[in-house]
Amino acid sequence: MRALPVVTLLSAAWLAACDGPSPTAVSTPPASAQLLLFGWQRANLPFTPVAINDSGVIVGNVNNTAVRYFNGTVTVLPPPAGLTGAYSPVDITRNGHILGVMNGSILIWSSAAAAPQVVTAAAVLQPSSMNDSHMVVGTSSGRGFRWTPSVGLQTLADPPNYGARATHVSRNGYVAGFAQPLLSGLPEALVRWDPSGTPTALQPVGHTSPPENRPSDIDDFGNILSTSGGVTIDWTVGGTVYTIAGVPQPTRTTGWSPLGRIVGHTIGSSNHPWTLFQGALTWLPQPSPADQADIPVGVNACGAIVARRVNGGVVLDSGYVWRKALTCDNAGVVLP
Repeated sequence: MRALPVVTLLSAAWLAACDGPSPTAVSTPPASAQLLLFGWQRANLPFTPVAINDSGVIVGNVNNTAVRYFNGTVTVLPPPAGLTGAYSPVDITRNGHILGVMNGSILIWSSAAAAPQVVTAAAVLQPSSMNDSHMVVGTSSGRGFRWTPSVGLQTLADPPNYGARATHVSRNGYVAGFAQPLLSGLPEALVRWDPSGTPTALQPVGHTSPPENRPSDIDDFGNILSTSGGVTIDWTVGGTVYTIAGVPQPTRTTGWSPLGRIVGHTIGSSNHPWTLFQGALTWLPQPSPADQADIPVGVNACGAIVARRVNGGVVLDSGYVWRKALTCDNAGVVLP
């Protein structure tokens, strides 16, 4: 399991009934934080990024077309043979295979040079995540699903009184998602399915802003990172819930590296990207004037972070990648 900056260990059963922490004032970086970059460098991307893998390959979208980026080279991913229309990437696995979507069908590129495999169904498929074994999870007709090459499409079971959606999958087949209540008075629930497909739900840990209770990421072992009712938590595969210290408030976490680096952004009047690693918070440098919001969407084992840009309420066809100068999180390796 990851080494985490943990301040509180809580029982999942107790958490469902607790009142949660009192609201706190928004945390914003001092003016000097954008000048003192602590070794972080920001580079522009000529497309909207959606994911990055541990090899540093970034996938994204520009002009309704899927692209792959590595070492300064942007490659347009080939569309499905014989089909036309918009197509987009969704995720990239550790082994470099790319998940995408087109007209409600799943696309899987095992090579950036070859046309993708196409998976269709009677209903519209909205894939969200894929692991190295090509297990794909997502949502279809308001229900979570998983697809594997050997079994095909399966609808995931809902927790009682909820309708669930799947958003992330681990290397060992655990699935993370969230569930909307079917009965009035119930809060949104965080959900984990074990490899057999059995769901477990967790009620919100906090009761502050933002009120949602959704996964930000899932690690190799099935542990889930979430901003749960305004509280950032690690919900372990064993059922224990840890709250994570050092996160600015109010905030939304959006990614978790294999070494435990967390990324996210503050919400409200100031949408500022940040990263937390080994208990140390860093405000990520933005342009001047700053965008309306720079939303981190992925972080890899080296600590490279990708983000999409938002201005005027519109996601732009461009983004950023932040890297620490000369070093990686994994063993402090010095880059060439």
